[in-house]
This record gives sequence, structure tokens and C-alpha cells, in this order.
Amino acid sequence: MKRAWLVAFLILALGFADVMLFAQASLADDTIVTSAGTYKLLDPAKLVDATAVRSAVRTIELATIAATADVNQAEKGVRGTQDKIARNNDAAAKMMEEARIYTAAAKNLKDRQDALDRQTVPLVQRLNDHNERVRANNSLPPEKRSPATIAALKAEETQLGTERGNNQKTQDGYNNEAIALNKQKADLVARGDAVDKRATQLDTEMAAMKLKLGKAYRQLQACADYSKQMKVLMAKYNVGASPHYIGVSSEAMGTVERLKELSGQAFGDNGPGKPALDPKDVKPPSRVTPN
Repeated sequence: MKRAWLVAFLILALGFADVMLFAQASLADDTIVTSAGTYKLLDPAKLVDATAVRSAVRTIELATIAATADVNQAEKGVRGTQDKIARNNDAAAKMMEEARIYTAAAKNLKDRQDALDRQTVPLVQRLNDHNERVRANNSLPPEKRSPATIAALKAEETQLGTERGNNQKTQDGYNNEAIALNKQKADLVARGDAVDKRATQLDTEMAAMKLKLGKAYRQLQACADYSKQMKVLMAKYNVGASPHYIGVSSEAMGTVERLKELSGQAFGDNGPGKPALDPKDVKPPSRVTPN
């Protein structure tokens, strides 16, 4: 039992020691990680002479150049994705307009079909009545059939045949319109699905680009903060700044301030460009297929 207590104590003690060592290391030197390389920034408290300060200045100069390049590249990626989103939104907006035109055309066709149906019902009834009178007349003995009735029935048959032909011709025309509209709808639905899929892909791409920009920005921010400390030490040890270092340091500070102003756009959900469209608005609504 005593041995188990000792083991537990050692585990706790070693674990606490690891935590303390890790904390000390994290509070000392810092590291800037960029796509061009990794730069170790020494703790300013360790820089106790001009030589050490000059070395640290050269390191932060190189780190700032690399971090700025990463930020610029990441911003370029964000802008590129924003352009893609804008183009996809333009395609969606165009499809919405086409869907509205389709919807209006489909409604117009259905209205005309309904009107034709209302005309067809009495026409069919008249045809049925005519056929019934023809059958009744034909059932009479030949000598009892009236020539005038026969002539009237033939004239009526001609008239009804013309009306029925016109009715069928109109129905055929409407059916052809329906076929074309159904093809148009199928095309709109397929394109709408493609736009939806592309929008999802671009959402994922933008999230990755913003994450990359955020990481690059944090590295550049660390460089800017370190440069401020270097300026104090450079004055203290009378170390002059090269024009190149002054230039990259100023550019880094400018970039940091600009990114702070744009942080709502760069790291938020709503970037520049048009707002995303609701996918259900892209595709045409379901319509009854015209008969």
C-alpha cells in the first residue's frame, strides 16, 4: 500500500514538473511558422548586447517578409474564392429569372388548357347528341327518313367535325408546349442542383481560405508585436535599423491595421460580394404537367 502511494506521488510530481517546464518554454522564445520557413524569435530578455539585438533584428526581418508574403497569398486566395462565389451567385440569379419565366409560361399554358377543357366538355356532349340522333334516324325504315333531317345531320356532322379538328389541333399544340416546358424545367432543376452543389463546395473552400488567412495573420501579428519590442532594444543598444527592415516593418504594421479593419469580412461568415441565394429559390416550383 505504501509503495502504491509513492508511485502515485511520483506520477503527480513528474506530471506537475512537465507542466511547469512546458509553461516556462512557452513564455520564453517564440516561433514564427511560414510557408518559407520557421523563424525562432528569442526572448527579448535574453538580448543583452548590440550583437544579439542585431541578430534578432535580422531574424524578425526575414520572418516578417515571409509572414507578409503568406498573408498576401492567403488574401489572394480569399479574393479568388469570393470571385467564384459571386459568379456562382450570378448563375443562380440568372436561373431564378429563368425559373420565373418558366413559372409564368407554365401557368399561362395551364390557364389556356383549362379554358380548352371547358370548351371541350360541351363539344363532346354535342357530338354525343349528334351521334344519338344519327343512330335514331338510321333506325327508321328508309321510307320514313326525312331528306331534310338527313341533310341537317350531315351539315351538323361537318360543323362538329371542323370544331373537333380545331379542338384537337389546339390540344396538340398545347401538348407540344408542355413537352418543351417539361424539358426546360428538367434543365433548370439539373442546373439548380449544380449551382447548389457548387455553393456547398465554395462554402467549404472559403472556410479553408479564411482559416489559412487567420493563421497567416496571427503570424504577422506576432512579427509586428516583436518588432515593437525590437525598436525599444535597438534604441537601448544604439543599433541602427536598415532601410529594408524599416520598410518591411512598416508594411507589416500597415497590413495588420488593414486586416483589423477588414476582420469582419475576412474572418466572418459574410464576405464581399453578393449574398448566397436560397437553393429552393433557384429551381422552379413543381407544376402539374399539362395534358
